[in-house]
Amino acid sequence: MENYKKSFNIIRKAGDPTKVTLVGKDGKEYTIYKPDDKGIFVEEYGQFIKTAPYGNHFIFEVPKALPGWAHMCSCGSAAVLVGSNAYGHLGSPEGMMFVCHVHTTTNKHADGSS
Repeated sequence: MENYKKSFNIIRKAGDPTKVTLVGKDGKEYTIYKPDDKGIFVEEYGQFIKTAPYGNHFIFEVPKALPGWAHMCSCGSAAVLVGSNAYGHLGSPEGMMFVCHVHTTTNKHADGSS
């Protein structure tokens, strides 16, 4: 990816972040808001898929105009779709769910937060 830069809001206080800003290689800014409780609609499955309930970060869909991962966590990690055995510790099993890849593998987000 040539000179492509993603910039994220860095959460420095407790709370519930609701937006993230990405910058395309053309310099255009894209503001993405936290999905509602239904989750993210995935065309291939024809349904909404819930996102993991993190307090300091959230999962979102990257605009198709930007190269890279289709789904990301606001910590900067890719988001992946997993079955309930991978996220059972985050709440009651509901089938597939989007989770932060780094958090699921290391128990911390890419920015070092839990």
